Amino acid sequence: EALTIMGRWRATGKFGRKDELAAAVFYLRALRFDSPRAPELLWHLVHEQGFFATLKAEVDRSSTDAMVVWAALIGAQLDFQLTGDQAVALLERAARSRNVQAMLELGSWKAQGRLMANDRRGAVELWKQAASLGSREAEIRLMVAEIMGEKHTGTPGDLGPKLTSAVRDGSVLAEVALGSCFERGIGVPQHAGG
Repeated sequence: EALTIMGRWRATGKFGRKDELAAAVFYLRALRFDSPRAPELLWHLVHEQGFFATLKAEVDRSSTDAMVVWAALIGAQLDFQLTGDQAVALLERAARSRNVQAMLELGSWKAQGRLMANDRRGAVELWKQAASLGSREAEIRLMVAEIMGEKHTGTPGDLGPKLTSAVRDGSVLAEVALGSCFERGIGVPQHAGG
């Protein structure tokens, strides 16, 4: 919810300069974490007069954040001005420019087979790059991929403490992954509950 609040602050200029593009990035990040308010706020933001003219101008200026926003809007089916291939191309371009949000989004698309063929290994490689740039979300996604069978992060014994730390930091994704670890006995003693 903190991402949603940050997006709202940027959208309204309440605490600093008003910046619709930054607001959209926050809302899209919140959307990835299933925020209940982010979809509505993002919908209202993108329907403000001039939003897409600004977005297109920023993409034309090679703003990688703008590329991520536009591609993610296509992926979330909140906009239909670009084809799926164009959205993928924007994300790939932004990811090559080391935009962490592009790496995370494109990795998710590859892992889910959204607008492209399923490519779990490609997703893992993108998340590794994002993690090397300091992304905590990418680190958590790598741990989840490890649990799902994509070996790459280290020994399974490392997963329990790392996920527990991420849960304490408020990661819902880490909480679900840790539950799966306990259920399956990966990196922690097996405990199916009941």
